[in-house]
Amino acid sequence: MQRLKPIEKLTPFADYKIWGGEFLAGQKGLSKNNDRGEGLGETWEVSTHKNGPSLTASGPIDRILPYLVKFIDTSDHLSVQVHPNDDYASRVFQEKGKTECWLILNATSEAVIFLGFKTGVTKEQVRTGIQNKENLSLLMNSYRPKMGDFFFVPAGTVHAIGAGVTMVEIQQSSGLTFRLWDWNRVDKDGKERELHIDDALNVLSFGTDQTYLTKENIWASDFAVDHTDFQLRAQVLDKQTQIPLSHERGVSVVVLAGKIKMGREKTEVVMKAFESAYLAPNYVDQLSLEPLEENCKYLIIY
Repeated sequence: MQRLKPIEKLTPFADYKIWGGEFLAGQKGLSKNNDRGEGLGETWEVSTHKNGPSLTASGPIDRILPYLVKFIDTSDHLSVQVHPNDDYASRVFQEKGKTECWLILNATSEAVIFLGFKTGVTKEQVRTGIQNKENLSLLMNSYRPKMGDFFFVPAGTVHAIGAGVTMVEIQQSSGLTFRLWDWNRVDKDGKERELHIDDALNVLSFGTDQTYLTKENIWASDFAVDHTDFQLRAQVLDKQTQIPLSHERGVSVVVLAGKIKMGREKTEVVMKAFESAYLAPNYVDQLSLEPLEENCKYLIIY
């Protein structure tokens, strides 16, 4: 494999969905719809997952990353779903589990996030609701997301992202999603999407076992998340900054607002909102960041 440059801009994998929107396609300069009429739902910005790798100009990222970073844009509700933990995913599917977190970039006034079951909801109640094709969102807590809101969603937490949301998602590098219910909708051929009821019921958390986190306006102060497979820092960049880099698995930078000049090992790259870069670990461990516009915001993930 060719040695990567000190800073590599990434070309994402584009994933079109029945619930995909139009905003992200405009930001990325990609087609709004595929040949099935689905909208651009996700761009896998930093990914070494087999289902959707992102690429550098020199080829694939030079190692397998334990994390995956996406932009998500919705024009309709995503399914009510859950992800397994590492133990279940490894035993049953020989894959990683999936804990994830979301940072809201934009949301309409009608947008809703469904997250976690309400107090007192039981597994049998959920099973019966699925069998009767009832509205499972009525069993869940709901939130009105706003720009800057953050949600931490551990494996086992039931959730559904509503229509009218643009977010960045940082997750374990896993493709395992178990759908419980998909709003009784069908595709253009009249077919419902596949559900994964048994697996979902096996991994769902209820009551006090639910440990998800919500936080408003993370930009008001320094913000960080530490997970075994990803460490996340959300930063406002208002002056030139030097960041030491000492992480063997490589570092990723995702620009969310403004325009930023990044420098490392005599390599300079200008990045704008909704662009991402990968920093290979086999170079001098320092990154220079300079804001070229006001209100620059970015994520650094390692």
